[in-house]
Amino acid sequence: MSNAPFLIADTHFNHKKIVEFNGVHGTKLRPWTTVEEMNEAFIGNWNSVVPENGKVYILGDAGFGKTGLEIFRRLNGKHCLIKGNHDIRPLDEYLEHFYDIRGSHHLGDFVLTHIPIHPDSLSRYKSGCIHGHLHDGRVMLNGEIDKRYICVSAEHTNFTPISFNQIESLR
Repeated sequence: MSNAPFLIADTHFNHKKIVEFNGVHGTKLRPWTTVEEMNEAFIGNWNSVVPENGKVYILGDAGFGKTGLEIFRRLNGKHCLIKGNHDIRPLDEYLEHFYDIRGSHHLGDFVLTHIPIHPDSLSRYKSGCIHGHLHDGRVMLNGEIDKRYICVSAEHTNFTPISFNQIESLR
């Protein structure tokens, strides 16, 4: 078994309204009726692929409120948070659940961020930017998907953390 880390973004644990949101094509963003169903599905998916001692990078928008963060106690792995625009809790509440908290991180030749970095900044990262924030959207360039960006929002990874070894499959 590989020691490759796992990645996921936009879990939005305990975000009650997210199960009502529509995506970029007007269809329901998440398949659950209640946030409780969503949380439990994520926990099952997560623990089915992440080993107990695996490393997981959460690329922002982890959980809503203190109760959303508490869900990380039930998830396998050691968790590193790359803060997102909804990660606004006091720092001490995050430190209970994450071994590290960052604004960005270099992983191989990629940069990990919540919001995709500006294209002018990509030259520093040979392989590109792994990000979240777009949910079921993609970064586009001249009407085509920009392959320099890989979105690991939960909607792109079947609501399951994805191994860094599988990352190319999302291009």
